[in-house]
Amino acid sequence: MKSHSNVNISAFINDLLQLVPSIYAVVVIKGREMVFTTDNWDISQDIIQICSSWDSMNAPFIIVSGIKYTMIQCEIDSLAATSVKGEGHIIGVKDEERMIITYVEPNGDKRAVIVEISRLLINMNSKKINIFSEKNQFKTEIQLENEIENFLHWIKDPKGLSGYIAFCLKHNVVPIISELSKLYNEFRQIFGV
Repeated sequence: MKSHSNVNISAFINDLLQLVPSIYAVVVIKGREMVFTTDNWDISQDIIQICSSWDSMNAPFIIVSGIKYTMIQCEIDSLAATSVKGEGHIIGVKDEERMIITYVEPNGDKRAVIVEISRLLINMNSKKINIFSEKNQFKTEIQLENEIENFLHWIKDPKGLSGYIAFCLKHNVVPIISELSKLYNEFRQIFGV
């Protein structure tokens, strides 16, 4: 792992990778400069394009390491993009100081990744040593509430879930349609419908 920062980012990332094994690689950016990357991922050539697409908040896709990822969420503080060919996901969070971008395996839980890297970002900025302590429980619950609200907004937004589903159906994106079908059945079971 390569780190160019005084803060021991490597320790934070090691804890994160153990907690969420579906995260395959991580990059931490400060400004437009990469200050940390796991050894298995070099996206230095893609950082400007990723940042620009994220800042515009209306890019339909991003290209990372030569792979095209369709945007499924692009908010001021979070980004989620998925490969329509089933090659995984790009999940990111940012604040005024830093940006964390992760490559998540195809079967990884994108919502869990957003929650955990958001928690990591908060704690990196406050320079706490134990990023998964009980002291963060209250912040995490508020953060989870915010993520749920953002998720519900995304579901209701015509450019959100419904637009994404329409795109997948129109282009016959079988892996995504299959996963959406599974999620639909799970929701029906959860709510007893």
